[in-house]
Amino acid sequence: MNLIKILIITYSLIFTTHALARDNENYQKIVSSTLNNCHQECKKTLFESEIEKSVHELMILIIKELHFQLSNFKIERFNT
Repeated sequence: MNLIKILIITYSLIFTTHALARDNENYQKIVSSTLNNCHQECKKTLFESEIEKSVHELMILIIKELHFQLSNFKIERFNT
């Protein structure tokens, strides 16, 4: 149950902070110009790459969290 809570919190943090971490004005200019000057396949490629990047970052954070929990579990088990 704790793992599910941690995954949900991590997922939420990634997607809320990822959007805020970019320079909003510059990002908006780039996105609007690409969407206006790009055909359908180009738009699809851009969105897919953004999704892949977000999922990749999410997976890295999940692995780090699992590693942290595993190390804590080993320490607790060793101390008992």
